[in-house]
Amino acid sequence: MGAGRYFNSCDRSKIDPGFDATITLEMFNFGKIAVELRAGIDKPAQLMLLRVTTPLKEQELYGHGEHDAFQRQDSAQRT
Repeated sequence: MGAGRYFNSCDRSKIDPGFDATITLEMFNFGKIAVELRAGIDKPAQLMLLRVTTPLKEQELYGHGEHDAFQRQDSAQRT
C-alpha cells in the first residue's frame, strides 16, 4: 500500500472488559479502486491491550448489557 491510503474504522472500535468470545476483524473497501492486502506485509489493523487498574462492577462488564450480543461465541453471528 502506498502513501496516502486511508482506512477508516467502523462502528465497533473497542472490546469491553469481560468480553469472552472470538475477536473477528471485518473489513470492507468502500472505494472504487481495489486494494490488495498482502499477508505478512500489510498491517491494516492494530490491537491495543490496556490494563484496567480499577476493578469494574459486575454490571459494567461485557455480557450484562442489552446490546452485548456475542458473549461466549466462536463467531460474530447474532443468536
